[in-house]
Amino acid sequence: MAANPGAPSLRRELGLLDLCLAGLGIILGAGIYALIGEASAEAGALVWLSFVIAAAVTVFTGLSYAELGAMYPQAGAGYEYARRAFGIHVAFVTGWLTVIAGIVAAATVALGFGGYLHALTGFDSGAGAILLLAAGSAVAATGALGSVRVAAILTVVEATGLLLVSAIGLLDFEPSRVFEAVGPLPVLGGAALVFFAYIGFEDLATLSEEVRDPARNIPRAIIISVVVSTAIYVLVAVSAVGAVGAEALAGSDAPLALVGESVFGTSTADVLSAFALAATSNTALLLLTAACRHIYGMASTGALPRAFGRISGGARVPLPGLLAAASLAALVTLWGDIGVVADVTNFGLFIAFAVVNLALIRLRRTATSAPRAFVSPGTITLPGYGKAPLLPVLAIATIAPLFVSLKPESIAAGTAVLAAGIILAVVFRRQHDAAGSDPGVSR
Repeated sequence: MAANPGAPSLRRELGLLDLCLAGLGIILGAGIYALIGEASAEAGALVWLSFVIAAAVTVFTGLSYAELGAMYPQAGAGYEYARRAFGIHVAFVTGWLTVIAGIVAAATVALGFGGYLHALTGFDSGAGAILLLAAGSAVAATGALGSVRVAAILTVVEATGLLLVSAIGLLDFEPSRVFEAVGPLPVLGGAALVFFAYIGFEDLATLSEEVRDPARNIPRAIIISVVVSTAIYVLVAVSAVGAVGAEALAGSDAPLALVGESVFGTSTADVLSAFALAATSNTALLLLTAACRHIYGMASTGALPRAFGRISGGARVPLPGLLAAASLAALVTLWGDIGVVADVTNFGLFIAFAVVNLALIRLRRTATSAPRAFVSPGTITLPGYGKAPLLPVLAIATIAPLFVSLKPESIAAGTAVLAAGIILAVVFRRQHDAAGSDPGVSR
């Protein structure tokens, strides 16, 4: 509901197809175009294995979001689940990390856009990133349905581009390039980096207040989006490494365009760069759309200033949150180092995802009467605790090694973001208390 009684609220107008296309759009463009070069530098020829490992972690956590999203279809998503399981303070930090991760992710993808735009036209990459964020904000301001419909078109374009890359790569495929010996630590480091390529599945839960029949459609959309995107990612990674080698990918500002150039020359590289522009545009649009709704969800319970919970009367968009998210993303693009920026996103999401998985474990025991249209499969007996859902436990166990494999500078920057969230949780405590919101009561 809106932050103020009687004010306009979000409108339920998205169906399953809309959600699936949005999920695929935000996941597919979020990393493969922008980060496969960085990941190849980290994991070498086995970068494709890094994608497989990251996919496994994604599936475990994705099913936790699917169960909780069906139980509590509210815009706060991870913040809302943590609020119900652990109270407002843990919830605020979780929401803070998720929002900042979404904003930094939008900046990362915008930098990827700028790199491809520069390769295609010579236009300044930093200015291109800012231009994309401005255009994405303008589209997001038209409303959820309008944003998702634009995203649907771009999703078809970006999926076509990735399949084209795979087909081209297979024309010049050399199997020996794909199976060069690489140690386990580089592969895990690559998985920690390319985990960024899967972010976005959690944003489907953030859109749940605008989804028809969210209890059924949120789980289905998350599962379909993750499975399809994983299949495409592995195919692209294998074919790209097999075509040009990991070292060449690592040294290119537009790595997937390099695949086309190696086979057909610069004209094909230009076509693939154009596909990359569509993909990164799509993801930036959807990340901004989700970030402002997460801000709205937090403001609706008093965790952020009420002004961020205001909805525009016509488009039904939380415009203050959108403007804040886009402005911060524009500032982050000034950082410029796409690998470190992506890792900072992952730092925040690793923590937020761990909290969400812990929330599901706790809520299985404390919220026994809550309706569950979807249940994450499997159980396990934990010493001293008893029965717990299996996949959230596996998710936490697999997140841990990815977390510690992050670069020291990324951990330092992420720790600063975490500390800021803890400080703000204290600052906004009075506002939340004044709102009279109970962590266990739906707003």
